[in-house]
Amino acid sequence: MSQELEIEYKNLLTKTEYDQIMTEFQLNHENLFTQTNYYFDTTDFQLKAHHSALRIRTRPDQSYAEMTLKTPKEGQLLETTTQLTMEQAQSFIQQQTIEPTAEIVQELQKIGLEQSESLTLFAELTTTRREKQVPQGTIVLDHSWYGTQEDFELEVESTMETDGLELFQAILQQCNIPHRKTPNKIRRAQQALQS
Repeated sequence: MSQELEIEYKNLLTKTEYDQIMTEFQLNHENLFTQTNYYFDTTDFQLKAHHSALRIRTRPDQSYAEMTLKTPKEGQLLETTTQLTMEQAQSFIQQQTIEPTAEIVQELQKIGLEQSESLTLFAELTTTRREKQVPQGTIVLDHSWYGTQEDFELEVESTMETDGLELFQAILQQCNIPHRKTPNKIRRAQQALQS
């Protein structure tokens, strides 16, 4: 199990802006991979009500999957991640229900969810991701598909808020891209289901 505070900055992009960042920051073939997120919640979306999210992430280039719970902490999100075998992950996905690991159950209890609450699959999102490590953090370009929709997104991940924010703002400024309020992927997937 691992836990870390998620410090990231996001901005939805047009296809043209996505291509511009890819070219200017040389992300063309830099660490390119595909991943699929499977999102779980109670039928009445109690995790969402607690500003939390639970997902299983699979990647075709990995022999394992990850179960991650994101919960609010100190103005950020605490990510609690445990590894699953691909067989466990595929079983949960096929059954469209999940049995959280003991570590995830502990974190769910901290936000008031009992183990007896059924967590069911409600959305799936596939992303082609490009990453580039730089001294201030990681530049991430995502092209995502969910439902009948697709989008393009810039993420900057960092271990330091100031470094991440400075890098994020510098990229937007250099490429003349306006800052846009950007819901996280799970919220966009939920919105796609409602439209």
